[in-house]
Amino acid sequence: MADQINNLPTDAAALEREYLIKRENFLPWEHHVPETRRQQPVYQEILRRNAGARSFGLNSFVSMDAHIYTDTFSIGENSYIAAGAIIRGDVAIGANSTVNPFSHIAGKISIGSGVRIAGLVSIYGFNHGFSRSDLPIYQQLLTSEGVVIGDGTWIGANAIIIDGVTVGANCIIAAGAVVTKDVPDYSIAGGNPARIIKNRKADVRVSATPTLEKSTRVRQLLYSEDPFIGLDAVHSIDLQGWDSKHTIFDEIISHVKPELIVEVGTWKGASAIHMAQICKRHGLQTEIVCIDTWLGNWQHWSRLAGVGSRDDLKIINGHPHLYYQFMSNVIHSGFTQTITPLSLTGVAGAKLFEHYGIRPEIIYIDGDHEYESVFFDLRLWLKQMAPNGVLIGDDYNWPGVRKAADELAMEENLYMKTHGQKFTLRRR
Repeated sequence: MADQINNLPTDAAALEREYLIKRENFLPWEHHVPETRRQQPVYQEILRRNAGARSFGLNSFVSMDAHIYTDTFSIGENSYIAAGAIIRGDVAIGANSTVNPFSHIAGKISIGSGVRIAGLVSIYGFNHGFSRSDLPIYQQLLTSEGVVIGDGTWIGANAIIIDGVTVGANCIIAAGAVVTKDVPDYSIAGGNPARIIKNRKADVRVSATPTLEKSTRVRQLLYSEDPFIGLDAVHSIDLQGWDSKHTIFDEIISHVKPELIVEVGTWKGASAIHMAQICKRHGLQTEIVCIDTWLGNWQHWSRLAGVGSRDDLKIINGHPHLYYQFMSNVIHSGFTQTITPLSLTGVAGAKLFEHYGIRPEIIYIDGDHEYESVFFDLRLWLKQMAPNGVLIGDDYNWPGVRKAADELAMEENLYMKTHGQKFTLRRR
């Protein structure tokens, strides 16, 4: 033992520092060496220039001992990629997610928020074509459907997920599983090929937070009494709006057949009433929740008269009463049992829906036009959208809206399509 001690390097501090740097790269949720974190902005800039990196969330960490050879790449806040991991292709990682050492993520991959990917996991968002027997495999076209990993999912060590698979939210993929088919939300899957072993919700007896069952309307969850009770139509009908009857509404509603639509930014309710009419025509029992403060934005307050001005806000004693114009319009249109008002900002509404576990199939964002507001509305509501849902956005012609939509589509690896001033976002 004495000989071993005598043979130690004289610069023990340097050796310990080297150890701690390696430890932090393999265990990036630990913080031992400030220099490692200070190097991140420089390394992230290198990845922007050479690996198609689009965005790095606050406090995200990519080990310089990981192998990032991507075409496009994004990572959310508080997410980590540990040493030895191999990332290539088009990869988007949400917030609070971790990729552990020696995992291999390749191809078109969308990873949600709060995901845990254990060591030696392999996720492949591409495949080799093999339809022709007269050609060797390497001469045939690659195919790529992509892989989607839902929020809150844990993928165990040595698991393999192949191209075309969607793993839902809050799932557990057992160690060593080979996942060849979609896995529904809250499932535990294992084996080769993987099969559903059980549903995590089946063993839940009591929940501290009430959740929305399909038979329960949002109105029943939020209000002890109907918000339209005892309310008269104090204003004549005024369905002034902007592009409120766009064909995209009928196209998406007829395809999705939603049980719940959320509109963020309602104004006087013209779009909501139009969507209610479409749902009625298709025989759907859809609830439409309209989220707005009904206080207007700075542009409304800055206009002295005309459409979208202070006059529209119906200011009484310094306070807008636009809400009662909206409620009057709903009453006049006969949709008081379909349309539910919720007087919150878009961000607060998304947080409330997250609290209750409410996942709308269609979300229509038509609120502010400023980049920051639109970006946060889109990001939070996409998180709440049902797995196969569609988000419709308005005012793509506004620079702030366009910038927010384009950045988020790239960051989250979403399908985006424009329809004039409207746009749609879907998960891959």
